Order: sequence, then C-alpha cells, then structure tokens
Amino acid sequence: MDIFKQQRNSTILLNEVYFWTDTIKDWKNILIDDDIKLIIINSLKELVNRDKM
Repeated sequence: MDIFKQQRNSTILLNEVYFWTDTIKDWKNILIDDDIKLIIINSLKELVNRDKM
C-alpha cells in the first residue's frame, strides 16, 4: 500500500504556510530510536519530493 496515494479529506494549497502538529498514540516515546526518526524524516522528504508539502 502506498500511503502517499491515499485520498485526502482536505485541501492544502502549495506556497501557503500551515501549522501542523501531531501526537503519538498513548504518548509513547518512540522517538528514542534513530531508525524511527529516519523513517519520519524520509517520509517527510518523500512528500516534499512529490510536491505534497
């Protein structure tokens, strides 16, 4: 499954400024592991490369 091809429920315009925040389920401390950090960073980079953010 390609998570980047899922339909969005909202519209976000390019070249606009947005504030985004998120919470990890049950406040688990998953960001201790560098591998998890890299997954998040690489996912954000991929979204940028696809002009999704």
